[in-house]
Amino acid sequence: FPSVAPQDSNSRGWEICALVADGSPRAGFGAQGCRSYQRTGGALADREFIATAVAFDTQQRILVAGVIERLGGTLYESGVARFQLNGDRDATFNSGEFLRLPPSTFTLQRPPRAVMPTLAGGILVAGPTLRSGFADQFAVVRLLSDGTAVDSSFGNAGVSVVTDGINPAR
Repeated sequence: FPSVAPQDSNSRGWEICALVADGSPRAGFGAQGCRSYQRTGGALADREFIATAVAFDTQQRILVAGVIERLGGTLYESGVARFQLNGDRDATFNSGEFLRLPPSTFTLQRPPRAVMPTLAGGILVAGPTLRSGFADQFAVVRLLSDGTAVDSSFGNAGVSVVTDGINPAR
């Protein structure tokens, strides 16, 4: 079971920790079951990552969705990354970088709540949203399996928004 958390407030990174069924740290997954990552560029340069959803795909890789906050600012973006079972960044997913989701789909107050693989190999990210100014909406974003882009064949440019729990608002 993977868990993602920021490191202490003085660091400029975050970490993934993995536990086995009995709750002990997973051997071979970094020091004492945790892998640390420093922001070195890309989507996480000068930003803090707050993970809000974690899952495994069909190849036992770790999918992580969350909110990226610019340090010292109020700009929030949402993103997804994929890691190998040993904690290494998956170089086959967006060249090992986080993929930013469409702007204003999710926010710090309404972050992605779920991430999961599809049977066809894509990735779904879902959660509450205030997209288009309506209250109490739920958005689902579908990504290409390699993490290079949002799947534009899904919904409206890769995003489907449900406004009443039944009918999608496209």
